[in-house]
Amino acid sequence: VETAAAPAKAGNLLRKVENGLYHASLKGAATLADFKELASFPAPEAVADIVLDCTGRSSSLESPITLQPVYCGSLDEAALHGAVLKNQPLLVGWRRASDGALLASGRTAVVSPHVFSQSCDDACARLVSLAGRALRMARRDADPAAIVLPRTDLVPGSVHFATFALRHLAGRVISRLARPLVRQQRWMVGWRRIPGARSIIETGAIDPAPFHWLPDDGKRYFADPFPVVEDGRTYIFVEEYPYAANRGILSVFEVFDDLTAGPVRPVLERPYHLSFPNVFKSDGQFWMVPETCASGRIELYRANRFPYDWVLDTVLMDGISAADTTLFQQGGLWWMMTGTGDHGASGWDALSLFFAERLRGPWTPHPLNPVVVDATGARPAGWLVETADGLIRPAQNCVPNYGAGLTLARIDQLDREEYRETVLSRIAPPTEWRGTGIHTVNRAGDFEVVDALR
Repeated sequence: VETAAAPAKAGNLLRKVENGLYHASLKGAATLADFKELASFPAPEAVADIVLDCTGRSSSLESPITLQPVYCGSLDEAALHGAVLKNQPLLVGWRRASDGALLASGRTAVVSPHVFSQSCDDACARLVSLAGRALRMARRDADPAAIVLPRTDLVPGSVHFATFALRHLAGRVISRLARPLVRQQRWMVGWRRIPGARSIIETGAIDPAPFHWLPDDGKRYFADPFPVVEDGRTYIFVEEYPYAANRGILSVFEVFDDLTAGPVRPVLERPYHLSFPNVFKSDGQFWMVPETCASGRIELYRANRFPYDWVLDTVLMDGISAADTTLFQQGGLWWMMTGTGDHGASGWDALSLFFAERLRGPWTPHPLNPVVVDATGARPAGWLVETADGLIRPAQNCVPNYGAGLTLARIDQLDREEYRETVLSRIAPPTEWRGTGIHTVNRAGDFEVVDALR
């Protein structure tokens, strides 16, 4: 206790400073004194069926199943702190105490690398959702593949907390001073005609054929393109973010045979942010499920007059933090994949799955949710595509930053009880784009569309 006191005080002090600077949450910032009264609680009279043991010690509790959280390969949360301070991957999970088997794990997102509190709290919040998956795996008496989380090589001390704070504070000061001298990056939408099986999803790479880019007037950015070919005409739906409005709307423009673009026209505005206009056709009707995370809902819209007039048809889910929702049909069911930020965690690093017999629902959560926890390839990045290699799911790589690149994963098993996938490739934006991000890819007919942070 005495050895750990100084680093614990340094970590708590850093959290309090960050709370004043960034309004970061202090959840989880417990001191040793906070746990003293827990020792006075009497031991349970009956043996529990399942125990979640967060003491950080080798468990001696008597129960059929005991699960322990693992932080960067250690039972000690200090390993997580060390990984944050050294900018190492934040790998968390739950292990079965009896044999050390890792039942659920993942790499969590680092939304704000300069805020120690948020990085730690996001990782611990993701542990909460992983606990549900671990419990279900434990009840199945699962025998998971042997996975060992790499251990951090930093045992944090007071000097590490101080160095972290000073380094990031200096970096933010320099960044603010340099801001007027640097051209700001913005999301842009590009398209090209690419016949044959030469798309990004099919090749796992970005072909050098050039894209045409939607002009940037400096008053807005465009992202999340979804193309639709209807009656011989090509439309591209996009998120349009006017800076003056401070929230996204959904718009559409037409691309002509010579690859020039028509005017961008708004098609859907709400009192909250909209993005990711996932448009699809089913039974002769056009539908759209945009991202409406700011409303806490997943909404289904119906085209009253395609492509310009849309009406709210059904609220598919309420009370959910869901980003970039993607719907598709497989095996006689409707499936929904979406990035989830449950328990206050980031929506960059978790993929949840739902299924239904009808488009309007009711929707049932998959028992292994979140089916993927990985900041390098969880959040959806566009439509799924059936290729010679199987059903490919494009995802966003949010390391080292949001939308840094694409990850392509092949779905190996998808049913009501199981989900498995294999990562095939990771794609970074080409150097010719002078960009640092790409996070959406889609194709309709001979047209392929992307967005890029340029």
